[in-house]
Amino acid sequence: MKPLNKFIIRLPKKFNDKIKMGDQELELVSKFDEFGNRIMDAEVVAVPLKYDTGVKPGDTLYFHHTVALNETFHIGDDMYLVPYVPGGGRANLAHAYKNEDGIHMIDQWIFLEPMESSKKITSSVLEIVQEEVLNDRGRVWADSAALAEADLYKDDVVYFSKNSDYEMVIDDVTVWRMTMNDLLYAEVK
Repeated sequence: MKPLNKFIIRLPKKFNDKIKMGDQELELVSKFDEFGNRIMDAEVVAVPLKYDTGVKPGDTLYFHHTVALNETFHIGDDMYLVPYVPGGGRANLAHAYKNEDGIHMIDQWIFLEPMESSKKITSSVLEIVQEEVLNDRGRVWADSAALAEADLYKDDVVYFSKNSDYEMVIDDVTVWRMTMNDLLYAEVK
């Protein structure tokens, strides 16, 4: 198959069904936290013919969790389509890829390393029973062309809009995935 503007991936499992505790591997019933246990990376089988993304068959593609859950993307057996919309913001469901040279961001997507929040909800009138932390900043985890255009690079600290901290696990590291449009400002070096 030769897709025009989508990736084709091989995704044998939609959910993580094992958890490691020390040296032991345990069965995990993912239905109690389907969102938290979704698989969001898979082997690339075919790349969009219409665009040069840098991705090659055999690379690992990181994508939005809805790919595995949306039956319209399922094209048979363990094969799925991942829409690629350059400049399309959240319509582009392909976030990044990994090859022998490392992790590479796609289009306007970025990964941030979580940092302690600079804001907490407080009140001088009401008693706050549980303090809520509002994530609002992170450290750039991977370089990208979109970040370089804004003169931002790996390890720079940036602030982002509320609820932009979508969590993904990349190579056993928890990162926040968002678009360049979610960034508000950066700390001056």
